[in-house]
Amino acid sequence: MPVRVKLKREEAKKRSRDYINNLEISVKGTIVYNGEEFEKPSPLAAKVNGGAANGWEYIEVKKDNQWICLDTLRKIWRNNND
Repeated sequence: MPVRVKLKREEAKKRSRDYINNLEISVKGTIVYNGEEFEKPSPLAAKVNGGAANGWEYIEVKKDNQWICLDTLRKIWRNNND
């Protein structure tokens, strides 16, 4: 499943792009970025953005040809499992 991290406005200007693409999900379920594994989304989003960032809002996965943020997936999962 493709994974990407949205960049904050300032970071996007510095890098001349809006996303960090081509991240991977490991067999353990962690997200891998530059060889480093992240068990939680916010530390990854913060690392990519150079400061605090809510990973649930900044990390997206591609599902059915559409990018969906983790927060939306979490809400769907909770609604289906309550």
